[in-house]
Amino acid sequence: MRKLFLILTAIATMLAFAACAPTSAPTSLFTGEPAPTCPSPGADTNLLTNEEHGYCLLYPAEFSVNYPPENCPTYALDAADCQVVTLIGTNNSSIVWISVEDAEGRSASDVADADIAELGPDFNIQRTQLTMGGEPAVLMDGLPGQDTVRKVVIIHNDLLYALAFTPWDTN
Repeated sequence: MRKLFLILTAIATMLAFAACAPTSAPTSLFTGEPAPTCPSPGADTNLLTNEEHGYCLLYPAEFSVNYPPENCPTYALDAADCQVVTLIGTNNSSIVWISVEDAEGRSASDVADADIAELGPDFNIQRTQLTMGGEPAVLMDGLPGQDTVRKVVIIHNDLLYALAFTPWDTN
């Protein structure tokens, strides 16, 4: 669980402070200020860069990265599935999904409200308001899945960035 917490912290930090926004002059994903360069990987980390969606982050070296297939729309259940980058821990023990899509004018709170409402009243989802790089974000703990899921949603430049972590245990 410590590793999953470190992953959440690393991803949130990298998204907030080391984003590689796809603009003519690099700017920080959330502040609009000149962006620092992406972090350098260390002995225990690798660098994931997604210039199309404007982020870069460090992740544990023992994780593998799965990108959506180029022909994804021909067989995906949902076109949004084609936007998901997946990081998978050793023996599939931990999984992180990163998706980016059009926010369609919604706020992070709107997205969280819809996610929670879709589940119905039978789930005890813990919701925490956050600020990441000056942008409002929402952390949801206890989302159902094969294992319990933690999800962070943040909106920037009308793009919805969602990071989902499983398994998740607050202990």
